[in-house]
Amino acid sequence: MSKSGSREHGASEQGMPNWNSSDITGAGQNTEAQPSPGQRSGARLSPGQKPRNIGEPAVAAGVASEEKTREVSPQFRTVEISRHGSDGVRGPNAMGSNAAELNAARVNQRLLHPGGNALPKAASRWVVIHTPANFYKSFPAQARPRLKLFKDYWFWVYLVLTIPSAGMAVANIAFSGGGDALFNGSAVIAAGLGMIQVLVGVLGVLLLKISRGTPKRLIIMALCWGAFASPAIAGGLLSSPWLNVAEKMGWYASSYSLAAAVPEEMIKALGVFILLWIGRTWWNRPWHGLIAGLLVGTGFEVYENTLYAVNLAVIHPVSDVDGALQVYLTRVLLGPFLHMLMTGLAGYGIGRALYEGENWGRRKRVLNLIGWIGLAVALHYGWNFTTPGETVTAWELGVKAVLWLIMAGTVGIVVIREKRRVMPLMRAGVEPAVTIYQRG
Repeated sequence: MSKSGSREHGASEQGMPNWNSSDITGAGQNTEAQPSPGQRSGARLSPGQKPRNIGEPAVAAGVASEEKTREVSPQFRTVEISRHGSDGVRGPNAMGSNAAELNAARVNQRLLHPGGNALPKAASRWVVIHTPANFYKSFPAQARPRLKLFKDYWFWVYLVLTIPSAGMAVANIAFSGGGDALFNGSAVIAAGLGMIQVLVGVLGVLLLKISRGTPKRLIIMALCWGAFASPAIAGGLLSSPWLNVAEKMGWYASSYSLAAAVPEEMIKALGVFILLWIGRTWWNRPWHGLIAGLLVGTGFEVYENTLYAVNLAVIHPVSDVDGALQVYLTRVLLGPFLHMLMTGLAGYGIGRALYEGENWGRRKRVLNLIGWIGLAVALHYGWNFTTPGETVTAWELGVKAVLWLIMAGTVGIVVIREKRRVMPLMRAGVEPAVTIYQRG
């Protein structure tokens, strides 16, 4: 191993690991990363051995406790990516005395870039740094790359769709219920209950192990897409066309179910994709799609409950305030975390399609995407479906209860499954991780 490589793997005079751009970019060289003392070694790059060409783009990754977890996991490792593939691989495996290194230092076709396709082709070269968050934080703030959103066209799509929608959503609630919701107090009560629901939903998400590393900015952005952009686009633009199509096809009994389920789930899923794309610095694992979906669904559900509470408050015989309180609490009790669960399922499918790695081909990704989003749409459709009549029958209530149990049970199974995947990696010190994209 070269002296430069040894310096890279060691600590600085101040006891901090070195983070020097000339060291981490590789400069077309390959280094041998040694496993930790006492750890069993997997396949390693021999000194001077070149990694196989892993295409455009690809990120070299190690295997953390592969014998135990069977999971491909990140190492502090840099790949210079060009139009011709991988130019160089480099990375220290000394991440501190308490952090276990990766068992193997082999080059793997782990696709960390969302979608498994190429990095932006307009760029001739990118440097991708994927490293455990704790290792990243061990550097002084002024000595490490800044973590930021990936600001390509999807970032601007998010802003263009969300900011105007926020204004429309606030105005819609403020002037609902006969046009004086702000003055009769119903909007204030509904908004207060909404804030409580947001806090409960976000706290529940953050308590999940698989949400570790999620920054505040992505939480806020996900809530805003769910509360503002999703209802504005789905309800304001797409619901009526779907309603017309259903009625022209003669599907009168299910027209309103289709007009709500399809556009709402599709737009919420679009938001999850956008958030995973521009937030890939932090959300870079399959389970992060579930986290993004849960947060987007929380925002949507809070806005919908608030809007219903304000609009129906005026028919309460006592007061608008009592009406808003009753409607909001009834919706929460009869359909707890409904949109949160549905969007979480769709988001999980998106996360898997983007981040499961090279072992998933395009066909498997597409089928996975269709399956999970289709499940969310079907559950939403089934929940909204009602038989002709003015009252809800006991049979319909039973169906809704079964559908809710399916939603909650499926999300619970996914959370347990992904927790089992991530916990060994967290104990090894390699999760959560951050991905830094820099133009070379």
